[in-house]
Amino acid sequence: MPTAADLSKEVADGILNPLRSTLLRLQPIPTGTCKRKQQAHMSRNKYQSILQNLHFADNSKMDMSNRLYKVEPLLEMFRHNCLKHQPSQHQSVDEQMIPYKE
Repeated sequence: MPTAADLSKEVADGILNPLRSTLLRLQPIPTGTCKRKQQAHMSRNKYQSILQNLHFADNSKMDMSNRLYKVEPLLEMFRHNCLKHQPSQHQSVDEQMIPYKE
């Protein structure tokens, strides 16, 4: 059974880098190579068990008209945190992020 520490590590890992997490989950474990990040603190089966059983929404109360039902709680938390952000008076912009036209 996964512990709270395992869950917090995995959730943080998956949220911070979902593409890497997905790719690692799909690839077989090569022999003779260094351990992956999640292997350092849990087994592959435990990792897969966490991912299969990690839910943010109650399926019994599912609203069929809402296509975002499963991820809506996460989107709402993200939206709420974005609204709390108060930018400072001075902002820094990286030149490479702005397209340059001659």
